[in-house]
Amino acid sequence: MKSLAVMLKKEWMENVRTYKVISILITCSIFGILGPLTALMMPDIMAGILPKKLQGAIPEPTYIDSYIQYFKNMNQLGLVILVFLFSSTLTQEFSKGTLINLVTKGLAKKVIILAKFIVITLLWTVSYLLSVVIHFSYTLYYFSNEGSHKLMVYGATWFIGILFISLILFFSVLFRKTLGGLLGCLFMVVLCVVSGFFKISKSYNPMLLIQKQGEILSGKFKVQDLMEPSILVFLLIIMTLLLSMYIFEKSEV
Repeated sequence: MKSLAVMLKKEWMENVRTYKVISILITCSIFGILGPLTALMMPDIMAGILPKKLQGAIPEPTYIDSYIQYFKNMNQLGLVILVFLFSSTLTQEFSKGTLINLVTKGLAKKVIILAKFIVITLLWTVSYLLSVVIHFSYTLYYFSNEGSHKLMVYGATWFIGILFISLILFFSVLFRKTLGGLLGCLFMVVLCVVSGFFKISKSYNPMLLIQKQGEILSGKFKVQDLMEPSILVFLLIIMTLLLSMYIFEKSEV
């Protein structure tokens, strides 16, 4: 426990020093504001593009537009920024050799993986929670409190973020290069997208968690249908973490 506490402190200070803490907080806060703001501005933007005859057909923005814009930003940009921001968290340690002294002094390699996972997960959780509070508050103020299963819908993006964190660590240990970690995450996304085209694997596709949020809010998609992909994501997180620890334990620093 003492060694874990030391590593947690080291990881926290490292993320503060490299401005990753402030970067992820600002990024998530901006996306929280942009959701309802974009929804409010969209009719004016469309009015400036469409001919005058069609401008009257532009619908008024609703709460669902705010949620769609928010999750579009978070799922397409927020998760990508999360991956890029922490893609070098382990590989830079390999290149600089900063872990050698810690390991030779008796620090267990699995503690290094665990500490990095805990700190990055904590940063992602706090930042995303701030984003959710901002988005929900503005949406409630400008629109309404309509929509079903909001906690489930918000939690889906957070859950996929945790999966990406575990994948970053796994592919970083496997390839020892930042590019390898990024390509590994990209490969997993492509694999999930491709699996969505096959009937046998479609219902287990992890990306369903962030593809059906708008439909869940409007009651057009059953929450129960997310049980299989949620279980798969959980198992992938556990499996990649355990594999990261095992591979790292068997390899040289």
